[in-house]
Amino acid sequence: MNSVLNVLNDVEGLLSSAIPGVEIFIKSKDPGYTGEYILLDHQPFTFEDVVGNGVVNVHVHVPDLSGGKQNRERLQDICDEVIGLFPDDTFLNGYYVDILSISDSTADEEAGTHFLTIELSITYNNLILWQELFMELTM
Repeated sequence: MNSVLNVLNDVEGLLSSAIPGVEIFIKSKDPGYTGEYILLDHQPFTFEDVVGNGVVNVHVHVPDLSGGKQNRERLQDICDEVIGLFPDDTFLNGYYVDILSISDSTADEEAGTHFLTIELSITYNNLILWQELFMELTM
């Protein structure tokens, strides 16, 4: 069974190695960090069926240009790099990853960035979990 934390760590490792110069954070950014970064979080993962599903959110943040103007070109470049890592049905450590959606850019005035969100659909096999549960119930 893949825990949500394992999935986040796997995605973080892939992004870190493929997109140099962009810091990757899981669930929260270091308070003093002001450069380009990706923040990973997730929506609920399901475990009730043999096939489980979840969503990892990849929030791509790029510091604003002067006057609070978004750096649209750099935001698009990083977004393209992320998307390129996940062609259809990418298999990563026991689960499949697909691009589910990509949002429009939004201002984060507190961080001084604009960001967009790429939602990754995660599909994994819970068969081992179900087998373990069955074994416990039949003993």
